[in-house]
Amino acid sequence: VAYWKGLGTQVSIADAEHWFLEGVSEDFTPAIINLLNLYIDQSSYSAAEDLLQQAIQELSAEERATSNFNFAAGRLYFETSDYENAEIALLDSLSASISVFGENSPELWAEYNALGSLYAKILDYESANRFFSLAMSVAENTGNNEMHYQLSVSRNNLAITLKDQGRVEESLELLERLLNDPLVQNYN
Repeated sequence: VAYWKGLGTQVSIADAEHWFLEGVSEDFTPAIINLLNLYIDQSSYSAAEDLLQQAIQELSAEERATSNFNFAAGRLYFETSDYENAEIALLDSLSASISVFGENSPELWAEYNALGSLYAKILDYESANRFFSLAMSVAENTGNNEMHYQLSVSRNNLAITLKDQGRVEESLELLERLLNDPLVQNYN
């Protein structure tokens, strides 16, 4: 039994699989993506890898080209340390999202932040800094508090990456901004 945020309750993976697959009709792509994300969230990487391989064989190229499919694949590859395929999938996800939303949309935050994390993991700090900065930018430019959590996450990620580069002063400045932010101070 595990808690899964998408269902908002305690469920077993078997129950969640049943619910997702029971809802499958002619277009089962969203159910496959949701189930793939469930496996990743529960660290069931073997099941996720099996499902991903099945989806690659059964879904059309158009269905696999969606940002959601590629983002889920990128997450799985990242979690299983397949960084080369993670980069390919996340960049494909970003490209698909940009074509739908434009490059300054807050809808791109997840891709920008994930790519920043990927590049930080493989020590490509220049790219990590760029993508964390892009994530911060799209979160800041919304003009509302809905993206404030995402802004805080990206700011923290960039601060850690700067520290890892030996850029301690810049890292501390970002962390001070984060800690002095009234919305962060009031966060429960």
